[in-house]
Amino acid sequence: MPIYFYPLVLPIIVIFVFLAVNYPGSRLILGIISIIIGTLLFADPISSIPSFITGLFLMVWGTVTRKKERVARFRICPHCGRDLSRIPGDIKKCPYCGNDLG
Repeated sequence: MPIYFYPLVLPIIVIFVFLAVNYPGSRLILGIISIIIGTLLFADPISSIPSFITGLFLMVWGTVTRKKERVARFRICPHCGRDLSRIPGDIKKCPYCGNDLG
């Protein structure tokens, strides 16, 4: 690997983490791109390790975030079956049927 690629490792990782924090929906794709860039740009296995670890971390973080969003997005009253997704999460009773939500 040419010596002029070494200063690119840290800025690329910092940029990808910055984007992942500010745009949570893009974490999974940023992780995939980080792994691809690390593999193609840094042919030396030692210098591609930080990019690979960052990409793997972003992929896991993005997957966990999507699962949490999916669970939180679909709230349904167990008694009447109405959608409660748009109602604040701290309610104690269903506004439609009055059932306790626990």
